[in-house]
Amino acid sequence: MILKRPAKDVLIHMYCDQHMTQEAIGDSLGANRYTVREWMKFYKIKARITNQLDIDETTLRDLYEIQGKTQEEIARILQVSLRSVRRRMHAFNIQHRPHSGKDNPNYKHGKSAGIYTYRRAKPIETCARCGATQNLCIHHLDFDHYHNHPDNLQILCVSCHRSVHKQAYWDAIKQGKTPPKSNAPVGWYRSKPPTAP
Repeated sequence: MILKRPAKDVLIHMYCDQHMTQEAIGDSLGANRYTVREWMKFYKIKARITNQLDIDETTLRDLYEIQGKTQEEIARILQVSLRSVRRRMHAFNIQHRPHSGKDNPNYKHGKSAGIYTYRRAKPIETCARCGATQNLCIHHLDFDHYHNHPDNLQILCVSCHRSVHKQAYWDAIKQGKTPPKSNAPVGWYRSKPPTAP
């Protein structure tokens, strides 16, 4: 579908009179902001300079610090670009909210969303058994791939990791127990742990 360029006065009204962002204009006309920018270049409509925008410090502090709005929400409310909001926050020395631990919207009651937080928390670059520095992987000490607490994780090289699992298998066989079976995700489609029988 070929999108027809709107008339110059329509763009001027939306951009200059209504103070809509290029992205908002694109949304209302069924285009993206890059297309709107090209239309504005075609008609020689000058883009606003961030410093000319009416974003005052008290409004920005109220929206961000008191009401707890995200930067994206503030940009939509004030009808400015996200970049403008970020520049103004920097100019007014408004500190960003922390995004770690309980302040992160993806926080799950102390449980990590992935095992890679362990690598960030403890940047160990050697195998815990042999000291190798190549082909490292993460081993779950209790063999439960959904128990991602740092105390349950260990860095091993691939060779030692294979050896640990083989040893656990043969120890279980010798004791007459059922060998431990991995509950690791299969393929890309498994999103939650299996339910207990």
